[in-house]
Amino acid sequence: MVLLLTAPPAAARPGTGGSYSAEFLRLGTGAYGAAMGDAMTAAATGVQAPHYNPAGLAWTVRNEAAASYQNLVLDINYGDLVFVHPFRTAGAMSAEVKFIDYGTIERNTLTTAGLFVSGQRVGDFGAHDLAASLGYGRAFGNLAVGANIKLVTSKLDDASATVLAGDFGLQWAFEDYPVTVGATLKNFGTKMQFDVKKESLPLLGRAGASFRLFDDKMLVNLEVEKASKEQAAILMGVEYRVVRFLDLRAGFDDRNEIQNGWTAGLGAHFGDLDFDYAFIPYGVLGNNHRVGLRYRFGPIRTRRP
Repeated sequence: MVLLLTAPPAAARPGTGGSYSAEFLRLGTGAYGAAMGDAMTAAATGVQAPHYNPAGLAWTVRNEAAASYQNLVLDINYGDLVFVHPFRTAGAMSAEVKFIDYGTIERNTLTTAGLFVSGQRVGDFGAHDLAASLGYGRAFGNLAVGANIKLVTSKLDDASATVLAGDFGLQWAFEDYPVTVGATLKNFGTKMQFDVKKESLPLLGRAGASFRLFDDKMLVNLEVEKASKEQAAILMGVEYRVVRFLDLRAGFDDRNEIQNGWTAGLGAHFGDLDFDYAFIPYGVLGNNHRVGLRYRFGPIRTRRP
């Protein structure tokens, strides 16, 4: 159940050869990407970049800070905090913390066959995960390169585990066309170990393209994701600026087969402050609502080629 709730796409995909540890690493940052079907590998910049593609840090033009929150079912809560700072000379750095709390979980007795004994509740316990990362991205002409290093901790009752992991990404912005392409390798590193058993982090490869259309009023993102134990999945996102202060968004996440994968949302702009909302249906598990705030401040620095 924890796997299903923290990463419904992973649980729903066929071809799974086993579970990962720290599945929450697959949950996107903020409500913007969630509304776009998580198809952000080629389009991510600013506070979106640390999670989706650290190369996008290179195009950041101002300081940015963001916070988002999502209430899942069964008292499971997920949130993240992100800060991005562009350097005066070249490149930009990021700091991100994401956390998930699974609430109170019942402890039940087991039969000798390993089955739950109906009604034999013997107590409660808790579980939570946390990841803290530092990232850096820099542009070399039209090519942006970026990487993250992150500390991942997981606690289940009295057991805990900690590992180091990393992400690496590239983005290429075509100079004569409104197109950007990108690729990432995420969550490579050591295995997480509870007692004797070792489990891999969710190793992911992504590649995609982003198209800016109609004088930048529309953004169309297309990409493919391949997890180490799953079949490839298609992700898509569309954003349209209705008026200067309002964007409408929709997406498709092939990993979420529980409810056909469709997502929706909007973005409202109030000067340097953005409000993002995402609606993610999960069928019998209920509908998820994610909200986020993004704030830009400080001097503007030109980055994009």
